Amino acid sequence: MTLPSAHDVPLATERRTAARLLLAHPLVTSDGPHADLFPLVRRHADWLVGRFQQVLGYRLLVDSSYARLFKAGLGARSGHRLVRSTGTPFTPHTYACLALALSVLVTAPEQLLLSQLVADIRAAAADADVELEETGRAGGKRTLVAALRQLVQWGVLIETHGHVGVIAQEADGEALITVDRELARVVVAGPLAQSRDGADLVRRAADPGFGGPRTYVRRMLVETPVVHLDELTDTERDWLRTRQRREAHAFLELLSLETEIRAEGVALVDPEGELTDLHLPGTGTVAQAALLLVERLVERLGPAEPGHPATGGVLVVGVAVPDGAVDELLAELVAGYGQRSGWQRGYLEDPDALREAVLDLLSRMRHREEVSDSLLLKRHTALRDQLAGGYDAQLDEHDGVKVCRLLDDHGSHDVAVVGERIAAEAAAARGRLTERESDVFQRFLTGELGDHLSAQVITATHLVAALNDTLKTVRTSHGLGVELVWKLNEDADADVRVAVELLRSPSSLRTREQTEQLRDVTQRRIEDARRAAPSAGYTAHLRTALDYRSWFTFHTFVVEDAAPGRRRKLTGRTGLSQGEQRVLSYLVLFAAASAHFTSLADSAPHAPRLILLDDAFAKVDEPTHGRLGRILVDLDLDFVLTSERLMGNWAEVPSLHIYECLRDPHVRGVATLHYTWNGRHRRLASA
Repeated sequence: MTLPSAHDVPLATERRTAARLLLAHPLVTSDGPHADLFPLVRRHADWLVGRFQQVLGYRLLVDSSYARLFKAGLGARSGHRLVRSTGTPFTPHTYACLALALSVLVTAPEQLLLSQLVADIRAAAADADVELEETGRAGGKRTLVAALRQLVQWGVLIETHGHVGVIAQEADGEALITVDRELARVVVAGPLAQSRDGADLVRRAADPGFGGPRTYVRRMLVETPVVHLDELTDTERDWLRTRQRREAHAFLELLSLETEIRAEGVALVDPEGELTDLHLPGTGTVAQAALLLVERLVERLGPAEPGHPATGGVLVVGVAVPDGAVDELLAELVAGYGQRSGWQRGYLEDPDALREAVLDLLSRMRHREEVSDSLLLKRHTALRDQLAGGYDAQLDEHDGVKVCRLLDDHGSHDVAVVGERIAAEAAAARGRLTERESDVFQRFLTGELGDHLSAQVITATHLVAALNDTLKTVRTSHGLGVELVWKLNEDADADVRVAVELLRSPSSLRTREQTEQLRDVTQRRIEDARRAAPSAGYTAHLRTALDYRSWFTFHTFVVEDAAPGRRRKLTGRTGLSQGEQRVLSYLVLFAAASAHFTSLADSAPHAPRLILLDDAFAKVDEPTHGRLGRILVDLDLDFVLTSERLMGNWAEVPSLHIYECLRDPHVRGVATLHYTWNGRHRRLASA
């Protein structure tokens, strides 16, 4: 993950503020509670769009009146729930009302009466075969009001006259509602069209896509209070272990989040307390009781000699809580602190409600997890199936606590001890390379392979420069052109940056210190690739670690003859006419095709450099047609164009073969007339 530039502190601060705002509030409007910061989001929209996509795989949509960060979720049982104004969580019926209301509002008129909206929601429920609580009863009315108030809070509904709460207050209450259909369309973040049902929607939304373990773990770090290593897959765990220090520094610079790294997991901490919806320690009866309960449980259930097995201690990530212990300790806390600390009377009079609220908070803070026997058996079976030869896994129970140990010819061993032993053996094996083998390895990586990588990077740099020299010759009728920039990815890590700098010169010009530095960087990248995919072969590890193409990204900029030195990034919001967009897109397309064919020249020197354009240069002004034709010639591209209007009589193109297709609607078949063009005259070719 690349850090924001440290050379422009105000710029980095603005971007960090905007990113933190969107993480905490994924829907920000120009007239909402965060309207004062909305201009920051607009100002840095391009940077934020790229950043969220690269780091977290989140799509960000920034419009003139709103910004919507489409968070992907982390799968089942990991969402951030909505709550009513009283703090009561939404029920399934409330979510159903919310979804049905959105389905109605995306096509609703700009203004409508509240009674009409309620009637439309009931009709939508009937069409979808969804059973709602009876909206005529008090409970059903309050449920519907909670859903509508949430839409008001988001800005989807505006209470023009009256308020939505009138449904629950008056039998014939009425209000005039204004609808923001654009916001209604962007509230739902998941891929609805591709999903078969709710479970499939949650699964598809949480799919990290091409980002894989890197993206998923980063989402876990940002969206959950703590990431326990035993909750991750082997690949995710290996990636986090090798990257946790670099990610910690990056998250600090990007979002001002501090990282707490422990043996059992990693947590991101916000010193400002703005990026969390849960606080522990916190204020209120439930938060105070939960913190005191955790302290009592640690005192009662903590191991006698905690620590790492390598030092003779016992590594404990979690312990089972005996039946009745929570009720017993909460009763003691109520007696000792309830009246004295002013805890809510409702909780003091209803111990079951206090217990449910406290355990719910601890579950959401990931301090408590329900672990069933079937889950333990599943984990045990997975471990046993993945063990190398010579080991077997055994699951026993001692005093109500299930313990997993590994067995070999020498007896039973703690899992952590075996893990330490295997790690030490692997490290020893890696160190058994002879001096000669190390020398060969070094000469290969920093010599032959290093020179090859160096040549590729230098060649690519020269190719981009040559393409830009050619692109300078073509401008639109308003003097606009294109410039290509090939630079390191913003999230390239420190090792990649060091490698690129060293590879800009061949091995013969590098000092011994630089050669050793390149060797160390290369070996670390290969080791990272090996940890990420231990079952892949060494060739795959080399390909992953040293594929320089994945280190760089092309960026396209619009340049203007009227403003030398100024350039704008080419995006959908650059502010160009349709014709200008097409011309600049053609230039980028031609440059990409030329670069691709040039890269194949060594292996396939006689391959045609062929591109096909259907309905070529449509909606492009005629004076620019010849310039586009000339750049095709300058880039040495072979091209076939089709058009209803163009004949190719361009002075900028030295020669063409032209075929005019003629068709009589009353006769089957197509006749062709073959012409040749020599840059000045078009002649009919002889049959």
